[in-house]
Amino acid sequence: MIQALNLLEVANLKQYGPPANSPQTLFSLMEISACQGLRKERSRESLLSKNDGAEIWKQITNRTWHGLPKGMQKIAANSPHTDGLVVVDRWGNMAVLNHTINSMLWGKTGLFVDGVSIPDSASFQGSDIAQVGPGSHLPLGMCPLIACRDGKPFLGSAAVGGGLHATTLQMLANILDFGMDPQTSVDMPTFVGWGAGQVEAEVFDAKVIHEVEQMGLSIEVVSSKQAAISRGYWAGAQVDPVTRRIKGGVSRGLGGGVAGY
Repeated sequence: MIQALNLLEVANLKQYGPPANSPQTLFSLMEISACQGLRKERSRESLLSKNDGAEIWKQITNRTWHGLPKGMQKIAANSPHTDGLVVVDRWGNMAVLNHTINSMLWGKTGLFVDGVSIPDSASFQGSDIAQVGPGSHLPLGMCPLIACRDGKPFLGSAAVGGGLHATTLQMLANILDFGMDPQTSVDMPTFVGWGAGQVEAEVFDAKVIHEVEQMGLSIEVVSSKQAAISRGYWAGAQVDPVTRRIKGGVSRGLGGGVAGY
């Protein structure tokens, strides 16, 4: 996510407007989202580097960047096992976390001990397990985060689902670049998946989609049922730095949470 924020900084998408109306913004966000696949190809230092972000953005704007190589586009299973939680108290203190068993709800083992399932946590992360080695912590690619202004919590963000990275990226752009409140942001049209060019039918204006395709990005229009597999679901809370009023936002259809108050 830090790499994506570096790309957002150099992209300056504010000049083009929100993705619902701007083909340029939608195209750029999809390409930036696709860059999360680079974490297995580049060093940690490279991923966090602003220079690296500037070089990738240069390739994107020159149309020499091809996003994720084929074969890297994985769609996570849709299961209700993960929680995203954002809490703000009356003093403005903020806590954000994700909790997950990192597996399908019941796993695929079919094994139960005294009624408790034995899941196959991280079974899809074999290469990551091999890389970290015995006795190390497995890096989990979720991104609960707190954005601060003047040293004080301003925005708490947590997301779940197969497309959680892409959704988080779009929410951060909407709120930090385009000045939306959390619920307005989460109600805006979003692409789904890993930035691989998937949009849900009848969400974006057909003209916007056509212009993005003219820029060279292939768009796949999928049904609501298909989109549910790779959609990210988001919850967030924003503290007004002046009034200290708290505004919340949560994806429609996501169980629990308070939309705003």
